[in-house]
Amino acid sequence: MKAVLLLSGGLDSYTAGAIVKAEGDELFALTIRYGQVHEREIDAARRVAAALGVARQLELKVPLSEIGGSALVGDGEIPKDRALDSGGEGLIAKHAASRYQSGKRTPDWRKLKIFHEQEFV
Repeated sequence: MKAVLLLSGGLDSYTAGAIVKAEGDELFALTIRYGQVHEREIDAARRVAAALGVARQLELKVPLSEIGGSALVGDGEIPKDRALDSGGEGLIAKHAASRYQSGKRTPDWRKLKIFHEQEFV
């Protein structure tokens, strides 16, 4: 079977690719060049693609700066304390493989309380 991996070069996409590869699927990688501030994200994606032995990596240019500003493309600072600044007390996360069930909070969901000495990126 063939699989397409949305490859950012980060840990999540690397792990997803490794799982698919371990299952024996032929792996193709798609990396989005959205105008990242740092070229190292694209370099990391290329290194991950090589390490995973993908059949082919395609880099697609999608200039997000043309449809609006974002800290990801250099328009302003990256917000780091948004949850605290807005009066929030934490973040909600779920296990990646779990399914959303409307109106239910399964054990796969976690509330991560933010303390002033922690950082979430």
